[in-house]
Formats: sequence, C-alpha cells, structure tokens
Amino acid sequence: HPAWQRPGAVLIAAGLCSGILVQWAWSYSIGLQESRYRTGVGSYLRAVSRPSDSIMLEPVGYIPYFAQRYTHDARGLASPEVTRYRQKFGRAWWINYVRDFRPTYYVERTHLRWGQTLDRDQLTPPEIEWFRSNYEIIKTFSYRPEDFVKSELDLKLARFGTHDDYDVYRLRQTQ
Repeated sequence: HPAWQRPGAVLIAAGLCSGILVQWAWSYSIGLQESRYRTGVGSYLRAVSRPSDSIMLEPVGYIPYFAQRYTHDARGLASPEVTRYRQKFGRAWWINYVRDFRPTYYVERTHLRWGQTLDRDQLTPPEIEWFRSNYEIIKTFSYRPEDFVKSELDLKLARFGTHDDYDVYRLRQTQ
C-alpha cells in the first residue's frame, strides 16, 4: 500500500544504518585489540627473547609477527608438525608436543592456569606438574582500552566485545 512505502523505507534505512554503526563500533574494538593489544605482546616477546628462541601460541598473527621469532602454531594451520601430533596423540597431543619441542615461550589464555589446554582438554595431574616444573609465567597481559585511547567516545567503542588475557610462560632454565 502506497501509504506504507515511505515509513517502511525509512524504517529499513534506519535499521540498516543502526546495523552499520554497530558493525563499525565492533570493528573498531577488534581492530584496536589486534593493532595495539596483541602487538604489545609480540613486542614484549621480541624484547625479552633471543633471536634463537621460539614461541608457541594461538592465535598466530600479530603476536608472532611483532615477536619476530620462530613460531609453533598451536592450531597446526602453519605448523605441520603440530597437525601430525594432533593426529597421532589425540587428546594428549599438546603435552607431548610441548615436551618434545620445548618452545622457549608459550602464550596462552588463562585457562592453562587451571590445567586446560587451548582445546579445553584437562591435563592430568602429572602433566600439570610437568608443565609447571618446566614453565613459569613471566607476564600477564590484560586488555585495558584506557591504555590505548584518550577520548571518552573511543573508550566506549573500545569496550565492545570481550578480550582475553594472555599469560606468557617461559621455559625454565635447566641447571
């Protein structure tokens, strides 16, 4: 009906504009996380490590790029050996890989503190003990948007979504 065409078009346009604004705010927040927060983790790793050191983590992207160190991709997309371990060992792939390859640094979300791998598999008590006796947390990164933006509007936009904390573990030096 012609009387409904104009209000209907206005409503559709308003809905589209609202969706675009929400998507823009979400993209701004994710972009800030990627370009400032995760790059900070990578820059930290580059500063505290030697060129011969390696890191293992997920997600691969900004962190290893800025760390400039050999990277074991914990998902296996860029590390065929990880994929081989996932296929060979099933649930126990992670602990076997870390034991065998001993990356110098391991970056993980906080669930590893409670003995869960990135796949949310629960490590056994001996596996947890092995990891804790061979790796130590040296730094935790928490996303704090107020560290990256100055204006109140930017701060509100930067708070969209959830952002994980990252623990940086270092292989303990052997005697």
